[in-house]
Amino acid sequence: MLNLQKDHKEMHEVAAMFAQFRAQSREGFVVGEDDNLAAYQTNATIFGFRPRRRRARGAPGARAGESRFEIQGVPFPSAARAGTTC
Repeated sequence: MLNLQKDHKEMHEVAAMFAQFRAQSREGFVVGEDDNLAAYQTNATIFGFRPRRRRARGAPGARAGESRFEIQGVPFPSAARAGTTC
């Protein structure tokens, strides 16, 4: 979860969906560093550019329309998710 902005729905609607998504997550969770994501950052890996944040590596080489990166040695999308978009 990297940003919380008005997109196709109002921000409060998106925030409610994010809260449900976060509550149902059973494994590691990556959250962006933005202040409006603070409610989701507890026990999560925080991704961003501020000091002591995780940063993505290895993005070059992705095909058009595809996002590939690595956080703490874990590739996204992972081999188990091959064929899905990230």
